[in-house]
This record gives sequence, C-alpha cells and structure tokens, in this order.
Amino acid sequence: MQFFIQLIKALGIGLLTLLSIPVFFALLIFLPELCTRKTDSATLIKSESFQHLHHLITQLDSTKNIAVLPKNEYIVVDGLVINLEKRTFGNEPDLGFYQTYYDEANRNKFSRLDSLLQQRNIDSARVSRIITAMKTTDIADIAINKQAIFYRWKVSAMYGEEGFLYSKKKVSNDSLHYNVLENIAPDFYHFAR
Repeated sequence: MQFFIQLIKALGIGLLTLLSIPVFFALLIFLPELCTRKTDSATLIKSESFQHLHHLITQLDSTKNIAVLPKNEYIVVDGLVINLEKRTFGNEPDLGFYQTYYDEANRNKFSRLDSLLQQRNIDSARVSRIITAMKTTDIADIAINKQAIFYRWKVSAMYGEEGFLYSKKKVSNDSLHYNVLENIAPDFYHFAR
C-alpha cells in the first residue's frame, strides 16, 4: 500500500512538472505582450504632451532618429548610443538586442552632451526637451524622413512595432507593408506589424 501511495505522489509530481513546462514557456512568450501598455493613438495625438513633442520634432533641421531605450538612461541620437548617466557613448549597432546597445554606449567618455552632439550639428538642449517629452508620452522611438515622422511606442524584433506616423501626403499601405494602417486624424496614421 505504501508503495502505491509513493507511486501516485511521484506520478503527480511528474505530471505537474510536465504541465508546468509548457505554461512556463507560454508565459515567456506572451507575458511581455500582455504587460505592454496599450496605447490609444487617437487619444495620444490629441494630448497636450504629444502636441508639445510633435512641435519640438517639427522644428528639427537634420536629425533623423531619436530613441529612448528601455533602460531610460540610454538614448540613441542619429547613430550615437549615449549613456546619459555615465556620460559615455558609442556607435549605434546595425541590429541587435538591447544589451548590444548598452555595451556600445559604454565605450567612450564625453564631458558635455552639447559638445558631443554639436559635432553632428545637433542642438543638445532641444534633444533634451524631446527626450523628456518622449518619456512623458511613452514614445520610445522617433524616425524622421522627408515623407513622414514615425512615432513608435513598441519597437521589438520579437513582437513587432506599433505607433503612428505623421505625413502631409496621403499614405498607402502598398509601400509600407504594415499589418495595420489606418487614418486616425488628419495627417496621422496608426500602424502595427
């Protein structure tokens, strides 16, 4: 009898272990998506904080990209990855996980952000205001080209990207290839892939 009780306990523990492994992997895959803050594009666009950010962005001359990485002390400005806390920087990697960006950002020392960005004709005071506004609105990445400004709050190689774009020209999904592209306000389009 004792043997059967031990056998049932062992089978129960084995079954519980077998069932917990797929649940664990499912959590690893889906938990980041479930924990991501859902952003209502139409509401965000109308907010005062976003309007302030958009105004700052439209005043830029030549800046092409500004990003705030998940560790908020790290930013990317036109090919430079910068650790604001340690006052270090490096070149933006072609692609990679965030750790690659963090490692690159810790390569070289700088004394003042304005002198570092001035070498690229970038106004550090304006970038600082933009970074602050991005953190307020939860915008993680801004990319600027001649046709549009892309504001992204989700940027992930595993989970895709989501945000909205601003363009004075009518935007068609034929050239952009997003899973979702919808006009949500004059000149603003919500996108996701």
